[in-house]
Amino acid sequence: MMIRWVLLCSLLWTAGYGRESGGVQLLSELPQETSIRQLAGVYLAKTAKTPHPADWVPPAASRYKPIQTESRHQGIDTVCWVRMRLANDFDVDTTVYFLDRYNPETHAYRLSADGEPIPIASSGYLVSSRLRNVKHSTSVIALRMAAGEHATVLLRIVPFAGSSVYVDPQLLQETGFLAYMLESYVSNQTNTIITNGFIWAVTCLALFMLFAYIRNRQHIYLFYSAYLLCNVVYATMHAGPQTLVGLWWEQLPGYYYSINYAIQFVGFALYNYFARELLDVKKHDPWIYRALNFLAPIYLVFAAIQASLIMLPFEAGAVNLLFLLIRLIFIPFNIYMVVRGLRTVRTPVMTYFAIGVSVFLIGGGIATYMVYRQVTLDGVMAASIFQLGILLEVICFAFALGYRIKLADEERAAIRQQYIGQLKRNHELEQAYSNDLKIEVANRTRELLDYRKQLEEQKAAELKLQYEKKLYEVENVALRAQMNPHFLFNSLNAIKYFILSRRIEEAASYLNRFSKLLRMILEYSKQELITLEEELEALRIYLEIESTRFDSSFSYRLEVESNVRADQLTVPPLLLQPFAENAIWHGLLPKTEGPKTLDIHISEVDKGFLFVVGDNGIGRHRAAAMERKTSRSFGRQITQERVDIFNRTSHAKIYIDTIDLPNHGGTRVEITYEV
Repeated sequence: MMIRWVLLCSLLWTAGYGRESGGVQLLSELPQETSIRQLAGVYLAKTAKTPHPADWVPPAASRYKPIQTESRHQGIDTVCWVRMRLANDFDVDTTVYFLDRYNPETHAYRLSADGEPIPIASSGYLVSSRLRNVKHSTSVIALRMAAGEHATVLLRIVPFAGSSVYVDPQLLQETGFLAYMLESYVSNQTNTIITNGFIWAVTCLALFMLFAYIRNRQHIYLFYSAYLLCNVVYATMHAGPQTLVGLWWEQLPGYYYSINYAIQFVGFALYNYFARELLDVKKHDPWIYRALNFLAPIYLVFAAIQASLIMLPFEAGAVNLLFLLIRLIFIPFNIYMVVRGLRTVRTPVMTYFAIGVSVFLIGGGIATYMVYRQVTLDGVMAASIFQLGILLEVICFAFALGYRIKLADEERAAIRQQYIGQLKRNHELEQAYSNDLKIEVANRTRELLDYRKQLEEQKAAELKLQYEKKLYEVENVALRAQMNPHFLFNSLNAIKYFILSRRIEEAASYLNRFSKLLRMILEYSKQELITLEEELEALRIYLEIESTRFDSSFSYRLEVESNVRADQLTVPPLLLQPFAENAIWHGLLPKTEGPKTLDIHISEVDKGFLFVVGDNGIGRHRAAAMERKTSRSFGRQITQERVDIFNRTSHAKIYIDTIDLPNHGGTRVEITYEV
């Protein structure tokens, strides 16, 4: 009773402080569980959220307003400060508890005599368990008050980044706290059982797969074992404060979110590699194979990004949002690959895989919705739903691996039977082979003899070909020797004509050109080929000589198209001159009426080059009749024989075509030179 009188006197003395001191809540008058919004003398102030602890300064007393006048939902990124005065009017030390179920961080302070905030403890799932004074609950802060003690308490409530704060903490006494802990234990019991069962089952399966990899060295077991271990790590992070491993993770709340999502992305990458090996998609659908190989490194990059967020100024809300967006992008794509795989991947294990993936996607979709909406399913949290989906998927994949092993055993048994049968056939073939070998040896011997005979015949043919080539060269030299005297005879006749006609100057000019032409002919007669430029130069001099000799009674035109490289193209010497001579002597000179024209045109065609020698003379028929009365021309005949020899001894070919122009209008000779 003395304690209550002292407290009453102190309350009356402090009543004059008004709003700054506020009403004092006697613990004896408080119910076992109540919302602080229902208490008188509780005040609320708001400040902006800041990541720097140095800026966590309580607001001035003048900024506080009665909490009943403020909404439960405050603005985005708003930090709320709740201030109240408590007095322990019991005769013994008493503990009261502050419960905040909704916010990620709640920090409690006790004001000292000079108004400085002294930290009591913190709560919330973003707060390390080392800062909490109630180890098996993330939502409760305990305040121990001595008998007769009164204290001013501050609660700093911090929301998610980019989220609003919900201000409705509860004040519990011992009985209310025990009731809450019992309720929390019962509600989390299902999640704890699911998580622990998941951890043990998946760990055993992962170790079994690791042992299978060590024995078989097949990558599919390594990928699956690593994938299962990632799921085990993920499950331990959601074990909750009721377990030792859960308490250990809650000492690292800053790392929790980054590692939580990073380990999931690593699991996605290993999942892709496992699916690639299980379904042998490289053989059935190369597009899915490339897609899985493309996505796996991307998942690993996202895992590295998520793990590195702990070193960057990102808060848990931003990390949650990033992970949610990535899931919304990749889940439809994975669904498409599953649907496509059902149509393209023809393997018996595809059914088990499709069922497992479907269960996993359903569990992941439900869990994502529950995280986004912040709801539970009859007390079962999103992580437990996701774990159930993974566990069912793991069971389906275990069936798929077992069926794959069964198929492999059946395939090995079939191969073994084929091998035994093959050994029997090999024995039979070996016996038959010994008989066939003698026949084969005899046939091979006969083939070798025939081949030797063919080689000898081929060698004889090559020697004969070389002999014929030498003979053709000798014949070609002989024909050129015949061609040169023929041309010289005609040219000397022209000089003789000028001298007898007493045309001395013309004879001298003619003789100069003739001597130049003669030197060219003597030089060309030693060569098998000359350039077209040299051939045309000799032809031009010859035409000038003949035009002079016959008093310019005929005209000539020599045209070479611009795309013909006359300085590089090689032809047999005196190829065109006999045809020009034949056109002058047997086509133009006998003509008595009209102009006499000789046209020589050189162009490039598809297969090589085309040389055209045309005249408007009397034509071949009248010229042939006149030859029978006079003498026969040997120039063209010799040229044709030279062309035949050239075609037999050279890769290049020459084809001569003589065309009679209509109405006895002359002759056109086309010489096709295929290089």
